[in-house]
Amino acid sequence: MKLGMLSDDFGRRYFEACEREQMKNLKSAILGDIKTKYKSPSPLPNAIGQIILFNRDKITHDLLNDIFTDYDRWMINIISLEDGRSYLYCDGKETKAGLEKLFDKKSDHDNLVVLDNFILRKELLKRAIEFKP
Repeated sequence: MKLGMLSDDFGRRYFEACEREQMKNLKSAILGDIKTKYKSPSPLPNAIGQIILFNRDKITHDLLNDIFTDYDRWMINIISLEDGRSYLYCDGKETKAGLEKLFDKKSDHDNLVVLDNFILRKELLKRAIEFKP
């Protein structure tokens, strides 16, 4: 930051600008990054999306239902940089129960498991492959 003479809030401003670009067509951004061509490791569904945003509050459940309308079981990992967490939204109780087992974490929310840190989709898949119930 010193070499580039960047301000202390450069990272925040940069990621907010990236988010503004994604928000112009959020549906396309998510649809363009849904992984389905893999053997689904239990307990995950076979359609997994991922998006990194500065603040995840801009994504609604209605938008997610619209995006994943062609999938029976789905989930999306929404990485929220502002609070350093992953928000794992999913299609329903079966997927949510699988996520709760995978992360040994109970959730009081419908269709949502919140992790204390963020995790990338590739790390989530690796964890699911190595999972021993």
